[in-house]
Amino acid sequence: MEPFDLDLLKEGSWSDILWSMKRYTPQGYKFAQTRTPQKIKSDVLSSRRVQHVIEKTAEEKNATIESITDEVKAILEEMGHNFNLSSIRVMALMLP
Repeated sequence: MEPFDLDLLKEGSWSDILWSMKRYTPQGYKFAQTRTPQKIKSDVLSSRRVQHVIEKTAEEKNATIESITDEVKAILEEMGHNFNLSSIRVMALMLP
């Protein structure tokens, strides 16, 4: 196993701001499929477990499946994001 790169810990090698703007490109899994955020939300919404929970919740609340599905879509839209990791790092530097 290759040792960790500890150059960031050396004094004067990188500033925090430059490190936060560094592009993060991890090595991907060779069988992974690239999916858009919309495709991931669609896959989650069409999964058997989510469909089962939607049906049970509709029964408990005496609501239609469509209304519960709309609530789930709103929750997924709020949970999903497409932020850039470098912008998240810069925001973390700005917070006290």
